[in-house]
Amino acid sequence: MPRKGSIAEVAESYDAISAAFSYPINMSSATFYYTLKDLDKIKESVKNEFNILSETEDETQNILARISVIENKNKSTIIFYGTGRCLLQGKDCELFNSINSLLTKVATSAEPASTLSHARSINEDELYLKKEYIIGFDEAGKGEPFGPLVFGSVLLPKSKVHIFEEIKPNIKTLSFKELNYYANILKQNGIRIEYLILSAIKISTSSFNLNRLMDLAYVRLIRKYSGVMNKDYLLAIDNYGISNELKDHLDKLERRGIANLCQAALDSEITATKLASIVARQIRISRVRELEEQNRFPLNGGFISFGKGANNSQAIDWLKAFRERYPTFEFPDFVRKNWANVKQVEQSFPKKFATLSVSCPSCKQNISKILAYYNKNENKLSYYCASCVNEILLNPKEAAFDYLLCDTNAYVIGIVSKDLSLSPTPIFENSCLVIPTKIIDEIDTIALSKKRGALKELERLKELEQNGRIKLLHREYEITRPFDADKKLYDLIARNNGLALISADQTVADCSHARGAFVFKIIHYPPRVSKTNP
Repeated sequence: MPRKGSIAEVAESYDAISAAFSYPINMSSATFYYTLKDLDKIKESVKNEFNILSETEDETQNILARISVIENKNKSTIIFYGTGRCLLQGKDCELFNSINSLLTKVATSAEPASTLSHARSINEDELYLKKEYIIGFDEAGKGEPFGPLVFGSVLLPKSKVHIFEEIKPNIKTLSFKELNYYANILKQNGIRIEYLILSAIKISTSSFNLNRLMDLAYVRLIRKYSGVMNKDYLLAIDNYGISNELKDHLDKLERRGIANLCQAALDSEITATKLASIVARQIRISRVRELEEQNRFPLNGGFISFGKGANNSQAIDWLKAFRERYPTFEFPDFVRKNWANVKQVEQSFPKKFATLSVSCPSCKQNISKILAYYNKNENKLSYYCASCVNEILLNPKEAAFDYLLCDTNAYVIGIVSKDLSLSPTPIFENSCLVIPTKIIDEIDTIALSKKRGALKELERLKELEQNGRIKLLHREYEITRPFDADKKLYDLIARNNGLALISADQTVADCSHARGAFVFKIIHYPPRVSKTNP
């Protein structure tokens, strides 16, 4: 009896399902265990014996080596995990068995190879003879270093399969226009779709590996159909290497008579899974295009965006360009910071740390907190030293603030535009105002009178940007803690030093200052200078 959760046990359940539909043998897989000290010897033997198509590593999945072997146009894959498990996959049985024999012979310290298991080619018509509905599942963006991982699903009844007879077998060759076309057909025909989005920051900060995160996401996605599923349903999941969470959930459904089919390359054989892949790809590409449009940098007379693919050289160039452009910032939250190529750039081009301060001519101290007061009656903006509370005239050349960050109330009051329009020597001239998306979202929720003030300020800032007096940088920052964005701006500041915060909220201002940020604290009354102050 295979141990619970092993590849052999999973394969055994696939065999039972596949055998019920009587498919011809087409694909093989097997797993065995090796010791890490044998890895170099095993790889050398494989390279001497077979033609190597490619070799990669994947730190996120603890894969030490993934070797693609090709002989006579047939391909097999050998995956060596850091846990000492080796997985073989291939369609050509002769080539597959040759690799299996070689690995078993070379890895003298390995445990005996587990039982060879077989996946089978699929006849979709036979599936629909037994089931009225197939729910297909697939994901997009698993190996990409940028953007979200999107999970798609489509509930396709037998009566509507014919609508998609002309769909291409290889979904990955579809253009974005074609993806939109099929997405519209799904909508027009009332075919149910569901999807989930796993953000890059959740992938980067989770203590779970990627496969386990995917398991949990698929369980959530399957549960969306819990109100309709019965014995007439089959779940078709394009297998990515599922682990216990998803397998256990599928086992529970199977005991209720809801069958499942988990196999690699289902997105080329099962219409519902093809459509699920289309849904996931269409959503992901839409999101990534938005990110690319907002994050293009001038380079060599043109522009650079981060491109496609986990190992794309353009992606590396973009990361380097970002760090050069924003040396004190973390990579944006749409970057999967735990990806191997991102870590390499981070090590080679680490974030710099900047400490902002200005000198007060009255108390002669270097200060990192300034009080800002707007006198509405006089239409005058004044700055005061937070230490001696004497008025302070800042020299823009000595007090240059490259990056600014405003809380919601600072937009309502309009401090930045007032500085640029009222001050004879504006200190925010040519600064870059970072605008987190969460702040814009929060402005939409505040009282109407305040909202109008904030929106007017945003309009004024756009005009000032067009006149070349300030730069606006819109950023998608996720607040990872369970608090609203306005109260946790210092969380963002902690990750992106060199920002000068402008805030009317005492808690935000004080907490940010305590964490080393330069703060402009907006006050509602002019400060009183004590007699002990000069």
